[in-house]
Amino acid sequence: MSVTQKLSEITPTNSTRFILPMLGTSVLKDAFFVNNYYINTYIGDQHKKAYDDHILLFYKFEPTKEYVRFEKVIELLETYSDSYDHDQAHSTVYAFEVPERYQEDYNMFINGDYMLFSEAYKKQILSFWGLGGNNIITHILYGSTETGRRWPKPNMSIEIYS
Repeated sequence: MSVTQKLSEITPTNSTRFILPMLGTSVLKDAFFVNNYYINTYIGDQHKKAYDDHILLFYKFEPTKEYVRFEKVIELLETYSDSYDHDQAHSTVYAFEVPERYQEDYNMFINGDYMLFSEAYKKQILSFWGLGGNNIITHILYGSTETGRRWPKPNMSIEIYS
């Protein structure tokens, strides 16, 4: 299943669009993170206050060799903090610290100031998603259309899992 297909099956949070790329590397991009098990990305869990201001990736747990391999790679990422089972969502949640180099961009996200992301982070987002040219993410990041300039601030009741 392609990333585009997977994202069309869920309602991606703004955290998926703009925060998940903070975890990407030159090798690990959208297709690694947004796989068949992917549920969504959040910046907190109402039930686990210890993970406020973390990047939380929710995945449907499947007891397969493929999932175990995926999990081993996730746990090796530099900002990996912890994981926990989330029975309510029948999922495993992987918690990551916000990378220090993106802390200001994270704060801009919280305030809905997408156009104020650093240029380096804007490029990271576009590279992570494999985007260029004319697309909604570029319009939001650069305010190049009315839609991009009017993109709503993150709704914390959506961005924090409840």
